[in-house]
This record gives sequence, structure tokens and C-alpha cells, in this order.
Amino acid sequence: MRLPGIVQRFARRDDGGVAVMFGLSLVVLGLAAGVAMDYARAFSVETALRSDLDAAVLSAASRMTEASAVQEAALVSFGENWKTKHAVSSVSVTVSQVESNKLRGVATAVVPTTLMKIGGFNTISLTATSEVEVAGGNVELSLVLDTTASMAGTKLDGLKAAAKSLVETAYEAHDAEMHVKIGIVPFGQYVNVGIGNRNSAWMSVPPDSSTPKNWCGTDDQIVNGTANCRMETTSGSNDGQPYSYQQEVCDNTYAPPSYQCYDWTEDEVWSGCAGSRNNPLDTLDEQYGTPVPGVMNAACGAEITPLTNDKVLLDGQIDSLVASGDTYIPAGLMWGWSVLSKEAPYDQGVAYGEKVDGKPVRKVMVLMTDGFNTLSPTYPGHTGNDTTQTNGLTAELCTNVKGKGIDIYTVAFDVSNNAIKNVLEACASSPSMFFDATDSDELVAAFRNIAKDFTPLRLAK
Repeated sequence: MRLPGIVQRFARRDDGGVAVMFGLSLVVLGLAAGVAMDYARAFSVETALRSDLDAAVLSAASRMTEASAVQEAALVSFGENWKTKHAVSSVSVTVSQVESNKLRGVATAVVPTTLMKIGGFNTISLTATSEVEVAGGNVELSLVLDTTASMAGTKLDGLKAAAKSLVETAYEAHDAEMHVKIGIVPFGQYVNVGIGNRNSAWMSVPPDSSTPKNWCGTDDQIVNGTANCRMETTSGSNDGQPYSYQQEVCDNTYAPPSYQCYDWTEDEVWSGCAGSRNNPLDTLDEQYGTPVPGVMNAACGAEITPLTNDKVLLDGQIDSLVASGDTYIPAGLMWGWSVLSKEAPYDQGVAYGEKVDGKPVRKVMVLMTDGFNTLSPTYPGHTGNDTTQTNGLTAELCTNVKGKGIDIYTVAFDVSNNAIKNVLEACASSPSMFFDATDSDELVAAFRNIAKDFTPLRLAK
């Protein structure tokens, strides 16, 4: 076997010094590779140490009562399982309260080396620190959630999981129920303000009624025979989303036209659906001397949940969400805004700029939708199809809401329409407060990140 030229020449040398140098070079190269491997593994352990320490201190802070309880809560994350998983010889964590509203965690780990032992370095010691600040701020939040027909099935399940994870995160901190209130505003074509508000001064709803009706005339559509029945594929639209389905089609024969009379009862029933006041009042949370019109014989989703700190109630209301109707985002924005204000229609919030226990109240809205506006305002209902007009109305409402000092987070859920994505991104209070979730897992992550952003617990360092 022929060796490369430089190696052949080296092999023919009988200079012992060269052989020694070559051997030493191999040792040095081997040690260098070993050092690199040891430090790469140590870096991986250090990354995990920092990440898990942040999580442990946050968890400890959420149950902060006394020093012993805090330390015990943090130790749960750094037991034998962590030591085995990361192949370290030892790991420890200490959490202490350094200020009345601040916790500091310090974690250390010792990583055994491999080839570095040749140089006398048996271990690498690592240290990570983390500080969590319990801000103690007050938050009022309205969850404005798209529950239109296109959300039916797994998407609605994903929304429920995401909304409940937000609620869970919001109330993790010790005494969070004293500082955080959340309202829920499901929306579709309309928002359901509840039939209990029929006689409220800010609503205008006619009484339910039943009126006997009669029709007489020539009927030429009386079927007296069918033939050649078969299944055919046809198309439809569900909240602006096309779909296909199978239906039975027959060749019908009809009886000769005849004079017929029919009696029926025309019912007018209100189910809690709120229409819109004429523009510009449909973009303003004020002047309710001009009341909101109730829309008769319309279907709307689950009823609004006003601001509350009752976590059990909030979870139950989220579980009760149902999917129906088409998309009219301005309705959700309008009532999400109303839920956050001090004045009627909903007055559970504090006044803008008011402090509670000497601390300001941050007002937050989370707007989530899975699609574009499919309706436009035809006052008092929303039955038109000028989506460009509705997108403009949506943008105007976002501007008015933010003008009151309300922070808006927006979430697009499995949205392919770029026009509405642009509207949502512009609606958010900052680019970082717009989330584009492509599936349920990303939706849950987005809602959890939003909750971490407004929760009183914050990583300070």
C-alpha cells in the first residue's frame, strides 16, 4: 500500500526527535479534543441549570409564604432525577428572599470530566443565579375569543386548553386573586350580553311576541312523485370557509297547481344577542343614553363573563364555549372594551387611571380569531359582506381602545388570510404582542406567554 508522499518521507526519517514530536502532537490534539468535549457537555448542563433554576424560582415565588416553604418548593426541581438526567456528581439549590418582593435562587452543579482528568482536572463546577420579582401590580383582563362555526371541533378544544392555561398562569402567584380579574367575551356574528339585561337602561329590546299568520295562493311545488334518487357532491361555506358535502338529489314530479291556504305562527324571540349602534357609536364605549339594540331571532354564543377573580367560574365558562355563527370582530372588540370600563354596560372594572392599594391597574385585552371578517355592519345587525369596511372598523376600534391606555395582545389562530393578519398585527400594542399560532400547541404557548407577560411574577435577572 502506497502512503501519501509527506507521510512516506516522515516514515523514512530515522530522527528520533521527529518521532517524539509527532507523538506529542498526537497527545496534544487528543487532549484538545477531550477538553472540547468536556466543555461542550458542561455548557449543555449549564444551560439546563439556568433554565430549570428560573422555572424553580418562579414556581417557588408563586407559593411564597415563608423561607422554608420557598426552599422546599425549589428543591423539588433539583432532586436525584435531575442529577441522574444530566450525569452530574452533585447539584444544589438555595432560594432566599433578598427583598420584600424579590427572591434570589443560586444553583450549583459539579460535572465530572473525561479526558481532562489527564491534565489533573477531574470536575467542572457550574453556578447559575436567578431573581424573581413579585411586582404586586393589579391587572384587569378581557379575553375576546372567536367562537364562530369555523372553530368547531379540535380548534375549539385547543382554544379552551389555551384559555384555561392563561387563567392557570395568571393565578399562580401567591395572592394573585387579590390583584387579577379576568372577563370573557365570546364573539361571532354577535355577542351575547345575557337575557337578564333585557330591561337594562343601556339596552333596547322589544318584547318577545307570537303573531298568527296566514297565506293563501296558488302552490305549484307539491311533489307527488320521485325517481332516480342519488347522492351528489355539493359545496357550501362555513364562516367564510368553503367545504363540500354529500346530499341526496331526486327527479321530482309535481301535482298540478292548486289553490292552498297555510297557517303558521311568526315568533319574535330575543336570545341575548346585541347588535350595533349607528356609527360612530359602534366604535365608542360611551353615550349609552343611545341604547344598544337587541337583535331578535338571532343566535349568539356563550354569554359574557364580567370581570371576576373566581378561577373556578372562569374555567367553567371556558368549558361552556360553543362554536356557531360567522365572524364580526368589531362586536368582540366593542364588548371586550366595555368589560374593562368602570361605567355601564359593565362596571366591574376600576376607572381609568385609578389605583388600588396605591398601585396602578393595568388594563389588558387579548383578541383571538381564527379567520377574517366575513360580515359587515348593516345596523343594527351584521349581515352585509363588505369585509374591507369591517376591517377598517376593526382598526378604528383598536385605535380607540389603545387610546384609553388598554394594552392589546392579538392572536391569529390557523389564519391564512394576510389582510386580517396585518389588521391584527397593527391592532396589537407592539409587534411583540402579536402572535401567529398555526396549531393548538402554538395557541396554548401564545396564551401562556401572554399570561407570563402580565402576571405579577417577573424574572428580574
